[in-house]
Amino acid sequence: MQALAEAVRPLVAILLAGSSVAQSPAPAKRDLSKDKVLYCVGYAHLDTQWRWDYPETIGKFLKATLDDNFDRFEKHPGYVFNFTGAHRYALMKEYYPERWEKLRG
Repeated sequence: MQALAEAVRPLVAILLAGSSVAQSPAPAKRDLSKDKVLYCVGYAHLDTQWRWDYPETIGKFLKATLDDNFDRFEKHPGYVFNFTGAHRYALMKEYYPERWEKLRG
């Protein structure tokens, strides 16, 4: 548990300070066969059928989630993001093809 706490400490410091990851020093090369590394992945659980209908999900929440994360991609090189399930990606491809292509990069 101590090793996990040490691995997370720089990330927590960045988040608490309000600094961007892009401003932090570049990570050193690691030997993944020996070094312990913690990877953090942004994640959105976009519930498409809970409190809103599909038009609202697609027109408001899907679009906002994409736009918010595209801003983070630009500000933080190496930022990684994931949706819950392939269906969200299919909706993005169908309704926001420009953003889909941008995501595919």
